[in-house]
Amino acid sequence: MKYAYSQREVTVPDKVTFKLDGKRIEIKGPKGTVTRDFSHAKNVELSSPAKGRILIESRFPRKADLAMLGTLEGHIKNMILGVTVGFKYKMIIAYSHFPLTVKVNKDILEITNYTGERGARLVPILGNVKVTATKEYVVIEGIDKEEVSLNAGRLQQAAKVRFKDRRIFQDGIYIMEKWAGDALLWHVKI
Repeated sequence: MKYAYSQREVTVPDKVTFKLDGKRIEIKGPKGTVTRDFSHAKNVELSSPAKGRILIESRFPRKADLAMLGTLEGHIKNMILGVTVGFKYKMIIAYSHFPLTVKVNKDILEITNYTGERGARLVPILGNVKVTATKEYVVIEGIDKEEVSLNAGRLQQAAKVRFKDRRIFQDGIYIMEKWAGDALLWHVKI
């Protein structure tokens, strides 16, 4: 069945303000400001018909356009959630052979003594996130979910076992919990 018109609507809370400029959206809240550009979405338009509402619509959508509507709705909801409560990823430092240490130096994360290596592995911290490291955990916090998850993924890849049997050498830094404010979104049992 062909649809001539399809739309999704996002309700914005009272404590959050937004500004639309074509397909560029800026959302401000108590925690800060997040800006995204959705110019890659070709057959999709963003509008604000009433105060506190963002309308995402597509005329004569194909299957990919319908999927893009849901994707943009999810991105905008994550932006609103980020500026109201923020995101936090908690990562666990796991080692069995060599004691792995992680230090934060300004905007670089330093992994030392990984599987007995003499040199340090350096991971640049990207975006506007706050990274704290203890002996057992690394916590990444921020208002943009993509920046927080990007840094967590880069850290996990930097501590990946190479050229060894991964069944034996399970040392590394792994994502353990994902939080949105005080709500636990995802957890791995250890």
